[in-house]
Amino acid sequence: MRRWIRCALLFLLPASPPAAGEEKELFLTAKVSDSSPFTGEEVELAYTLFFNGIAPRINDARKPLHQGIWAEDNAPGRLIPSRPGKVDGRTYRSAVIKRMKLVPLQSGELLVSGYRLRCAIPEDFAPGERTEPDRILTIDAPDVALDVRPLPEPKPDGFNGAVGSFEARTYADRDSLAKGETLRLTTVVSGRGSFRTLPGQPLFLPEGLRETGPESRGNIKKQPDGTGETLTKTFVLQAEAVGSYTFSPLAFTAFDPGSEVYTEVAARELTVTVLPPPAPAGPSRKNEENETSGQTAESVPPAPLPLFPVALSLALAALLLFLLIKKRKATGQTPAPRQASGNRRFPTSSLSSLRGDLYAAVEKRSGISPRGTALSELKRELLKCGTPEDIVEKLETLFGEMDRLEYSPGNYADSEIEPLRQSALSIIETLEKEAKTGA
Repeated sequence: MRRWIRCALLFLLPASPPAAGEEKELFLTAKVSDSSPFTGEEVELAYTLFFNGIAPRINDARKPLHQGIWAEDNAPGRLIPSRPGKVDGRTYRSAVIKRMKLVPLQSGELLVSGYRLRCAIPEDFAPGERTEPDRILTIDAPDVALDVRPLPEPKPDGFNGAVGSFEARTYADRDSLAKGETLRLTTVVSGRGSFRTLPGQPLFLPEGLRETGPESRGNIKKQPDGTGETLTKTFVLQAEAVGSYTFSPLAFTAFDPGSEVYTEVAARELTVTVLPPPAPAGPSRKNEENETSGQTAESVPPAPLPLFPVALSLALAALLLFLLIKKRKATGQTPAPRQASGNRRFPTSSLSSLRGDLYAAVEKRSGISPRGTALSELKRELLKCGTPEDIVEKLETLFGEMDRLEYSPGNYADSEIEPLRQSALSIIETLEKEAKTGA
């Protein structure tokens, strides 16, 4: 029968495994993934409790001390699974009761010490009211020493402390925009490393684009295969000059502890086109010429129209209208009802048709209809059939922008649709090309 440790109190005892010939009821071990890391390299420390008999109720009695080390606890939760095992030929049950991420901030010998537990062991197992109090044992964990190595010299220019094996990629929510408009740029750093102490990396932008600030704080997630993590950030960029710009917005130097060399990490290049702003509706060319000439035209009253031709025209129009109405009444026809004008929020060539074209291209590529399908499932199917990850991410961003316009209060301007249309056409073209080639 599987046993569980219930975390409710604190624990404590001599911590090391029992010596040969010695048997202990409870003891702690401490194991670090790498006892000689480089400065800035992330390692994991695990404390494991070994016990016999009934599982004790446990809790931290004293937290570990770790001067010169950044640390983060990974709490195991209220119920901790245990499993059987043998130590020096004796059978115990064991459970990992604490995990810690450690990042040494300096070189030399650094200690993690002082971790202490308190265990409450039930003495009375009879049903009903207890007659015997729990037995309390205090356990000390062994100290952990890290022999931290300094980073190799000389350090490359621009190195600001990133330690790990990383990859970088970036994508924008659209490829073209007008001068003065903004776009969202997302950066993703993935791999194995100390993401929580990773220094901020500046963006490298051409002179025609300017960062107005981060839109979201860094979001760290575990990779689905469990081999690493990803750090995602979103920035808002404003177009300041007309032109076509090809650039790699994210590049930095990192020290890879596995190969023990400094590596250049760079996202692939993006191309963004900044178009001239739309011409504002202004006065006629003749009025502009008058204004720029610096002369003031004399006000001349319009010449009066001859009254007889005007009256004759009005009379003929009234007669034709009367005859038309009379003819329709005689034949039993009624005027066709006037069709309601299109919804301002859904112009014929706007969101409704744009979304329909996207749905058709996605269904043709993935084999499933986006209507009624969760976005996560849709992304998974597109990736499964070989759709590039950046196209899937652009599609997700585009759907979000379309929803924002469609469900936001009030009407949207036609100028807001054009960048979405350009991004949609690019995605549709890629999906249709892949559907034809079967890539």
